[in-house]
Amino acid sequence: MKGERLKPVSIGEILLEEFMNPLNIDSEKLSLMSGLSTDVISRILSNDQEINQEIAEKLGSAFGTSSAMWIILQEDHTKMVKIYNESITG
Repeated sequence: MKGERLKPVSIGEILLEEFMNPLNIDSEKLSLMSGLSTDVISRILSNDQEINQEIAEKLGSAFGTSSAMWIILQEDHTKMVKIYNESITG
């Protein structure tokens, strides 16, 4: 449909689809790998938890990425949500 906007991809979707699923990692295993509680992981996956520096460092360590990558993903997501919300409210 012309002019219809897609919602920005959430950090939880990225975590699940680009990291957890390809590596066959569930929340419990990620908790053990990262030191994050399963509750925090669940909130990230449901888009109820933003990535802060502590979480970014733990995800970076678990997946062999930089913490900066996770912080940048969060910043970009926040910007895209703002743009999306502005575009649908006029």
